[in-house]
Amino acid sequence: RRKLNRWLRVLPPLTELETVLFRTIAVGFALLTATLLTGALFVHDLFAQHLAHKTVLSILSWCVFGGLGSNDFRL
Repeated sequence: RRKLNRWLRVLPPLTELETVLFRTIAVGFALLTATLLTGALFVHDLFAQHLAHKTVLSILSWCVFGGLGSNDFRL
């Protein structure tokens, strides 16, 4: 139990970890948005290049990132 207490003292407070988490989500959302926008420039025919399933999954992940970023639970 004492080893666990020493290890917990080294960790930063939960509020700092939460701030880092939301910043990481925001950066990930920005990078995924940029990737989707630049990727749309290089698609000539969505179905001929067999990219439909990848496009749908990418847009779904973009929606999940957006939902995580908008649900800021900090009071």
